[in-house]
Amino acid sequence: MKKLTKKNLQQLCETMVILSEVEQRNYVGAAFYYSPDGELLGHLGNSYEIRVVDSGIFYSLQDNNDDACLFGNSTSLYYSGSGTQVNIINYMASELGLNNIYVGALYDGSGNVLYTSGGRTTHSVTQYTYPDGSVYYDHHYSYITINNVSDVFKGGNFYDMMCALIHEQDHYDNYNPYTHNEIASEFFAFGSTIYNEYFEYASPEFRESIYSQYRYYESLYYNLYY
Repeated sequence: MKKLTKKNLQQLCETMVILSEVEQRNYVGAAFYYSPDGELLGHLGNSYEIRVVDSGIFYSLQDNNDDACLFGNSTSLYYSGSGTQVNIINYMASELGLNNIYVGALYDGSGNVLYTSGGRTTHSVTQYTYPDGSVYYDHHYSYITINNVSDVFKGGNFYDMMCALIHEQDHYDNYNPYTHNEIASEFFAFGSTIYNEYFEYASPEFRESIYSQYRYYESLYYNLYY
């Protein structure tokens, strides 16, 4: 990698869009910085956005205490390459004990893109019915897909994304083909999303959406079981 000098850093800053004072207050630091290979480089400033930057640029600009320049020379997760997105999401998921997370667009049954669904957990199950009428389920595997065209992914908020992973983790860890019920599954997954250490730092829009969906499934759950 080419060595970064003070002259190089000045040239980098000169390519930036000039920010107003208000914009600088909002964007200084730009939050959680990851390298393209998924390594968390550090958190700077007062934003919670996920940004991607070359590690050499990050450490050089960090040492120069130039957060605004660092923001201008980084890229949002949403506009990063697919390989980088996979690396970063899997690094984040590893903090929860998850691995092999897929990243890609999600669609509904009619083939329409889902913008509001942050992720989905898919279960592979084979059902066998014996002559006596009893049923046997062979659960082969489950996998998680994070939706990279969703509003959550586009927003790029670190805490929103961690909560989306926790939601899918609940589906992944607690799936039982014999007792699975969609209403109960969503009710408990939204509860898991709310009652974790990341939720209080999530964006207001994300928290409002999760609370609304939790109350919806809570009503369905208690009408179903009580």
